[in-house]
Amino acid sequence: MIIACRKEKRWVINQRFIAIEDEFKERNPRQAYRMVQKIKDGYKPHTDQCKDTEGNIIGDKEQIEGRWKEHFEKILNENKHNSKSTALDIEQYPMNTQTGEMGMQAPTGQETQLALQKLNGNNAGKVI
Repeated sequence: MIIACRKEKRWVINQRFIAIEDEFKERNPRQAYRMVQKIKDGYKPHTDQCKDTEGNIIGDKEQIEGRWKEHFEKILNENKHNSKSTALDIEQYPMNTQTGEMGMQAPTGQETQLALQKLNGNNAGKVI
């Protein structure tokens, strides 16, 4: 029984190597390297667990889904009710009906020059 399993495992591994060689021969190195990486990484089991609000580990699928729902509702509602949002106020910029773009104007040549002067060695400086 053990010998048969070893032979079968060896046969499967050899088939994978043959498939990798075929991918290289067919000039498909991306797929071949993916297959090599999959063999190299081996089997990685994933767990279906997370923590609740008190820090206890929960493993039931329905409880986990409920926890994710609760988490995202909390995050999305915080952003919704936060008056100090960093997003642009859309009403501030009128919509151009012909192009469908927001009414923000392109930077002037002077603004562009100022921005380029703030760059140091092609690295962005401090945002002011």
